[in-house]
Amino acid sequence: GGLTLSILEPFQRIRLTYFGFLRVFEKGLPGDVEAVKLSLMWNGADEVLHYPQDADSGLLSDALAKERWRDGSWIELMGDERGYEQYGAFQGAFTTPTVSSDLRFQGFRKRLWGTAEHLSLHRDFTIFVSGRDGTAFTIGARSYKAGCARLKFGTLFARSTGSRPITQHDINLEYVGEYSTPSSISFHVKGNDIVLWRLLWGFVLQPAAGRTSASRR
Repeated sequence: GGLTLSILEPFQRIRLTYFGFLRVFEKGLPGDVEAVKLSLMWNGADEVLHYPQDADSGLLSDALAKERWRDGSWIELMGDERGYEQYGAFQGAFTTPTVSSDLRFQGFRKRLWGTAEHLSLHRDFTIFVSGRDGTAFTIGARSYKAGCARLKFGTLFARSTGSRPITQHDINLEYVGEYSTPSSISFHVKGNDIVLWRLLWGFVLQPAAGRTSASRR
């Protein structure tokens, strides 16, 4: 019983299973506890992207250019985080005594190590978006307590090109929920002509000239 995570093939196949109990919620209200069985297989869609080695140098340079530094101290502004990320998909089944559903959905996994986030980060904002054609991207911005205050990042996966870093987006952390959660947000991603139409986590993607835009509802 319980939750089990098994690495069948490093960076390619992972099996996740759960045998146990979950409480049913209806309209936000707690209901009965039911026995459930969840069995999923993760399959990587492409090779992993390593951070910061595979990050776009233009985004890193832009973040450094907006900070004050001298001599070789600039390297300290980037933080000491290292890690990797990968696009893929889960496939499997979810079963209860009364329901049995086949599951298949896109995913994105990231692992970072370094100074603990509660010690190093001031704010972190990340969005993951997937399209019906298999295209997916993740973008965001990060502000360090003792480092870059406007560090942007992002990657994109498409079946035709695989995974690659995003070269630019216009999410500026100082204008996104600094003092309260915004009711809506829009952004543009530069460097691709992929058109996505999908409602995901309240974001509606719409095509713009030579770029992809999104707004949150």
